[in-house]
Amino acid sequence: MPVKRYEVDGNPYDVSEAKEQEFLSKFNNAVLIGVLDEDTNYVITQDEPQDFPTSTVEDADAVQQPMTASQAGYVEPEDTELAPVDTS
Repeated sequence: MPVKRYEVDGNPYDVSEAKEQEFLSKFNNAVLIGVLDEDTNYVITQDEPQDFPTSTVEDADAVQQPMTASQAGYVEPEDTELAPVDTS
């Protein structure tokens, strides 16, 4: 069961999931700092939220198109049939 580290008025508090709701109702100004790593007991901090694009393809200024065969440098193979050999 993971333990979360909260900070209230500059003081750290390690809170289990079982006690989290009770803690948050008592300290409504608590700020989540991270989760304690069970092996090292270090706090794994929450990363900055990632800004994932939410626009549609129609909103994009440029859409990357698949590469054509000529752009990839594809060359049609030459005739690879072998000439008949006289085995008589």
